[in-house]
Amino acid sequence: MKHTLLAIAALCSFACATAQQGSILLFGNTSGGFGTDRAGVGESSRTYLAINPGLGYQFSQHITAGLQGGYMRYSTAYKQPGYPTVKETGTEVGIAAFGRYTSYLTDRIFVYLQADAGYNHGQHNVPNPAFGSNLGASLSPAVGFFIYKNWAINASIGGISWRYGLNPSERYNTLNWVLGQSVQFGVSKNFVRKAKQPQTPGSL
Repeated sequence: MKHTLLAIAALCSFACATAQQGSILLFGNTSGGFGTDRAGVGESSRTYLAINPGLGYQFSQHITAGLQGGYMRYSTAYKQPGYPTVKETGTEVGIAAFGRYTSYLTDRIFVYLQADAGYNHGQHNVPNPAFGSNLGASLSPAVGFFIYKNWAINASIGGISWRYGLNPSERYNTLNWVLGQSVQFGVSKNFVRKAKQPQTPGSL
């Protein structure tokens, strides 16, 4: 499969510098785009949309683990004078388990290292349906910044990823690493469960 959701879904972080054991982390990001390419007399256009949510449990101030998922849909059209337009569409879904260690540099800035492993499945219509699946794992460093009341903006700067194709017609086993070539952003929110206060005489 040409695309992978796991690398995109890795954009997440702790959301509170004073993180508490037992709190819940909700994170996610979305991306999309469109474009047109011309080659000679031909033209191709492409659009895509990706959504990647995640949910984690904070076992301590530094350790969080949970699940993350992703969905992507794309469409491509190839046009050339004298020939019918060829359309290609596809969807991909993925789910992964993750674990993360976070270190706090200041009250607002933190860094983390995340490891994840999961499964992706995609369907591509070109124009007949074709299916593909893969297993994957990745290790990604990132940096985050707290902006307001447990909300954080996070930036991933690449990492190391491994993919193994499961489809008999598309066998592959790849290891890739990218550091500093691009930056991807995500948003996270940490929900802290408040202790129930005992009632006093006259309280509602």
